[in-house]
Amino acid sequence: MPRKITGKCSGRCRKPERRLWTADKLSQAIKSEKHGMSRNQAARIYGIPKRTLRRYLHSQLGTIGNPEQVKLNPLRSFKSVFTQEQEQQLVDYAIDMGECFYGLNAREMRSLAF
Repeated sequence: MPRKITGKCSGRCRKPERRLWTADKLSQAIKSEKHGMSRNQAARIYGIPKRTLRRYLHSQLGTIGNPEQVKLNPLRSFKSVFTQEQEQQLVDYAIDMGECFYGLNAREMRSLAF
C-alpha cells in the first residue's frame, strides 16, 4: 500500500520568492555598514539576506566608497555566446525562413547557430 505524504506542505510548497529587495535598499545597507552599523543589523533592517550583502560588499570593493554605483547581477546570469547583433541576425534569419514556409525546428536552429 503506498504511503501518503503528510506534513506541512505535502509536496506542494511554493518556492520562495527571490530578490525582494531593490538596488536602493542594497546601497543604503552598504552605506549603513560603512558608517558603523553591523552587517547583520543592516541586513535585517533593509531586508537583504546576510550572505547577499556580504557577497556584494566583497565583490565590489571599488564601489564601497560610492555605494550609489552598486551594480546588480541578474538572477541566473550566464555568459552569452553571441553578441546582440549576431543574435538579431539569427532571429531575422529564422523569421525570414518561416515566412518562406521553410521553418526550422530547434535542432536545425542549433546546428545553424553553432
